[in-house]
Amino acid sequence: MDFKNTLSKIRKTAIDTASSVAQSAKEGSSVIAKKSEELVEISKLTVSISSEESKLKDIYAEIGKQICEKYEHGIYIDPDLVENCNDIVKLKTNVKNMKDRIIQLKNKKFCPKCGEALESETVFCPKCGYSSENINITVEESNEAFEINEIQGNIADEETLPETEIIEEENKDTAF
Repeated sequence: MDFKNTLSKIRKTAIDTASSVAQSAKEGSSVIAKKSEELVEISKLTVSISSEESKLKDIYAEIGKQICEKYEHGIYIDPDLVENCNDIVKLKTNVKNMKDRIIQLKNKKFCPKCGEALESETVFCPKCGYSSENINITVEESNEAFEINEIQGNIADEETLPETEIIEEENKDTAF
């Protein structure tokens, strides 16, 4: 009988151990499943945050662009932003000068009406339609024509920027 009791106890211990292992595995798989779900959610949220931050950055850039365009047109802007706008104007001028130099090195001609760089054999400007036959304008001459068009059109050149400072002084009391 001792043998039967011992065998019965071993069997019961084995069943209890198997049940315990099964329960631990079940609990462990639940924990793993929960952690996996959390990691997936964290990943989704991280991607969403990145997307939203990118949208914010684009909106901030557009606001800054609008403010600088107002400044270039001589419209009053917050005096705290004037220095930043001056820096942007200088950078735009530097970029334009470098582009002009590249065009000069490529031996291109310019449309006297809109300042567009044209291949030397181009007859009509693709931007404004002006007949450019037998025209050979240098970068400097083109810049003069382009600056006149900018002033008349959308963007003021650097020579009009001091007027903005005068407008700012006059409008200090009417700031928002």
